[in-house]
Amino acid sequence: MKKLIVLITLFVVVVGLTSITGCLDDIDDLEFSIPSDYIKESTAIFEGFELTQYIVDDKTTSEILDELKKSAEDAGWKTYAEDFDLGPYLGGIAYEKNDELLIIYVSELEEQTMTFIMTGSKEHLNDEKPPTNDLDEAPKTDVDGEDLNEIPRYTDSVRTAYWHWMSTDISTHYVTYITEDTKSEVKDYYENILSDWNDYVTWQYQQDGETVIWLSAEKQEIYTLILIGPSDFEGYTEIYITYTIE
Repeated sequence: MKKLIVLITLFVVVVGLTSITGCLDDIDDLEFSIPSDYIKESTAIFEGFELTQYIVDDKTTSEILDELKKSAEDAGWKTYAEDFDLGPYLGGIAYEKNDELLIIYVSELEEQTMTFIMTGSKEHLNDEKPPTNDLDEAPKTDVDGEDLNEIPRYTDSVRTAYWHWMSTDISTHYVTYITEDTKSEVKDYYENILSDWNDYVTWQYQQDGETVIWLSAEKQEIYTLILIGPSDFEGYTEIYITYTIE
């Protein structure tokens, strides 16, 4: 799930930026064609990535994603992180060309279909590469980092990665754990924690033939996203948590 996590991580940043409108000049030269019926809504820059937000009427998220994928591939962009498609709610894919990234998200937010285009150098990701154990066998001890106050670690899990990303207005923690318990057991644990939060959402989708569980919720100025899926270590479940405070 590693490159998928890159895609999800940047989507969390997008969620935090959706309230920013007209803060910069238009972003030009995306090096692929944007259909004429896409209405430009806002622009922003975050941690070196340029973001343009569009509103698209009368198309599903899947239709928009397919349209933009074809446009990117026709312009010579190559897949960096495989696409994910959660039906009517959310889809995304990341491409690379030379040292640049092109990231596309399509999301149904507040009864509008929003399209987000992000571009930037891959070095913006490499500079903030999170620590990992990088072992052939499942680790038994935590990497450096910290646990989250509002989202406790799963019982008897091991922390395998941690990353803190901070800007003037947003602070986001990323943490990954592994456990020998099943995905269903982990889901039940975090559902109980998020039951009192607002806008709780759960999805399941297939990634490389494996089921990944998506949980997200908000509370006051906090947004959290939890992915529960297969680990690279056989017999383990991976728990990926983002925790953003605006």
